[in-house]
Amino acid sequence: MANELNLPLAPAQTGLAVTAILIQGNAVVGSPISCLESSTVAGHYSGGMPAVAAGLYGVRFLSGGSQVGTGAIDWDGTKERGLGDLPTTAEVWSYAGRSLDGTQATQLANLDAAISTRSTYDGSDTPGTVTLVSRLTSSRAGYLDKLNVTGTLAHSNDAATYRADVSGLLTAAAYTPAPTTADVWSYAGRTLDGTQASNIAAIASIPTNPLLTTDARLNTLDAAISTRLAALSYTEPLTILETASAVEDALTAYGAATPASVWGYTGRALDGTQATALVTIDSSINALVALAQADEVISPTQYRKLAAGTNTAILTKTVTKDGAGNIQLRAAP
Repeated sequence: MANELNLPLAPAQTGLAVTAILIQGNAVVGSPISCLESSTVAGHYSGGMPAVAAGLYGVRFLSGGSQVGTGAIDWDGTKERGLGDLPTTAEVWSYAGRSLDGTQATQLANLDAAISTRSTYDGSDTPGTVTLVSRLTSSRAGYLDKLNVTGTLAHSNDAATYRADVSGLLTAAAYTPAPTTADVWSYAGRTLDGTQASNIAAIASIPTNPLLTTDARLNTLDAAISTRLAALSYTEPLTILETASAVEDALTAYGAATPASVWGYTGRALDGTQATALVTIDSSINALVALAQADEVISPTQYRKLAAGTNTAILTKTVTKDGAGNIQLRAAP
């Protein structure tokens, strides 16, 4: 090409090594183009366009890595376009690849019927139209939106079975029928817990004879329960040790008197707590021995309470007799 790229600089900027770079969009096109200085005009540099496609290009002129000028060129593929190169109206409409894009193409696509086939309604009220529109409120429009169902629609006889809003109801595809009794008992992982399991286990212990005539436990019912002492009425008797302690406590509570003064007292008598606590033991030492527990040792003169499993005395009492010859236990001196 012949010097389409021109950079006029000041005469003082002579002798530079100038190159031109073509830019289209955000990309560099081709290789740098060498621009030579004019032999007649100092500071004027020119270079030829390379073989590139038609289009508008930006031009940057560089010297020593620095930009010394910019420009633009409208290239038709063989030469720079000028005002005289603009196409005529006939050339535009006769251009083989012409097309309508975007909004124009959409609008042209809408011209799919003759205008004469359209209604001549001018907006005035036709019979019932305005009345119908006035009745179509927003609420009623919402009801119409819900009539998007198939099959027979509701009428006055079935109105109670329909809802205005069915959006929250379960669909037929999502519905799972409840299990039957057979399904429950055939479930492989079923178990009985708590009271149910206990009741089932107790069935095995029920006698097979409904009259219980073979149940050996009935042999223990050999007397009427009403003939036996109720548990609330039973009082366990005192042991020998408890009896002796009660006697000693009673005598201590009576006062600091000598045995002689007590037994020599003419009007002596034991009543109330003392009479209840004091247990007179038969004068026969053999009878006393017969009452002894395994850990008690009784001799004619002494009573001993032994530690369990040993011969060590943990309590010792002196065996005495009263004026009537009855045996009594007193604290050992």
